[in-house]
Amino acid sequence: MTVITDLVDFHRGWTFSQADLVVAPTERARKVALRRRVPADRVKLLGLPVDLRFRPPAPGEKQALRRRFGLDEHRFTILVMGGAAGVGHLAAQVRMLASERQPWQLVVVCGRNEKLRRRLYEIEAMTPMLVLGFVDYMPELMRACDLVVTKAGPGAIAEALATGVPLVITGFLPGGGLARRGARPGGRRTYVEGDVAPGRGARTPVCVFGHCARLPAPGCALQGVGAGEPVSA
Repeated sequence: MTVITDLVDFHRGWTFSQADLVVAPTERARKVALRRRVPADRVKLLGLPVDLRFRPPAPGEKQALRRRFGLDEHRFTILVMGGAAGVGHLAAQVRMLASERQPWQLVVVCGRNEKLRRRLYEIEAMTPMLVLGFVDYMPELMRACDLVVTKAGPGAIAEALATGVPLVITGFLPGGGLARRGARPGGRRTYVEGDVAPGRGARTPVCVFGHCARLPAPGCALQGVGAGEPVSA
């Protein structure tokens, strides 16, 4: 059995035609598998497996979690992360979000990247910021936040959507995750392009899942794509 973990486009190795069963996370992925000659009766659209701990916050839970983490319970909260390895130009993104006084607060998860964690401690942040290393309580962190900024890791995307929090996706690896560039406003998803790593000479695609294409003021009600809704780019 093969479980495809990329949401839209993926390496051909995921579509071994002799597999007894190929599990696709999205309708787009299912169609790609069929196009690569996997027999239709062996391809099942079942979604991406997500830990049941990733769920929308209960009434009052978001504020309680912020108090637990030492955050302002009333301030718009942005979770910035780059997977367990802490990759994806996090330092540049954090500088942009925290170098001036802003109406939000940041939670930055560096994973096992201790060098990055030390660099972030040296930033003269004008905006409240909580810097963390590797954590095993990501479900609680997501429930405490209003927006997630991350690279296009399929697991993180699915976890955020299951939690009901909007996503800003800052980049992806070719051939995996989200594989289409460009801007397309409208509907429940908005795709924009922006430079999230100034000075690096390249514009990085940014996908905003939800109704807002820019960072909102505190108290702005954001609704992300609902859990279980297929994700495509």
